[in-house]
Amino acid sequence: MDFTDEGNRTYGWDGFDHALTLPPAEAMREFMRLQVAAGVELPAASVPPPPWMANRPAGIQAFIAAARRYRVEPDAYRRFPAPVYFSGSRSHPRWIEFESG
Repeated sequence: MDFTDEGNRTYGWDGFDHALTLPPAEAMREFMRLQVAAGVELPAASVPPPPWMANRPAGIQAFIAAARRYRVEPDAYRRFPAPVYFSGSRSHPRWIEFESG
């Protein structure tokens, strides 16, 4: 996600909106699936989940809401002087688009 208006329009929010409508365990799995490329196997869920996982659904909702609101002007990226690490070989294709854009 690049936090620009254009990035927000093309990010694929429909999938994230759908994930938020699912029961918590399914929403977590769907949110994780939206982060990786097709064919990447997600790890099996812990049964029972550790107690701290109870906070994850609310954290994901807060993350999605914040990411949708935040904006960066495209010129701010162009002015950034340092290298940026990108590791995208198994990432969802949306991340690879951002790396090349």
